[in-house]
Amino acid sequence: TTDARQRVNSLTSTGQVANFEFSETTWRVNGEYHLDDDKMLYANVSTGFRSGGFNGGALTDPRLPASFAPETVTAYEIGSKNRFLDD
Repeated sequence: TTDARQRVNSLTSTGQVANFEFSETTWRVNGEYHLDDDKMLYANVSTGFRSGGFNGGALTDPRLPASFAPETVTAYEIGSKNRFLDD
């Protein structure tokens, strides 16, 4: 697991206040199974996080939002690794 923390405070030239605090724990689980010496199956499941932040475009255009939201993702991966031709 990974813990991510970020704090951002800002005041734009248009008077918009951007005050953020983000905290997220991410994780990863994986496994593998060897069918024989030349073949392996694997699977991974993981989460990711990118914190929100300050929108620099709001400095010049007050119609734009002063901030953007954080993003999260859950990723799934399955596959196989093989050796062919006696390599």
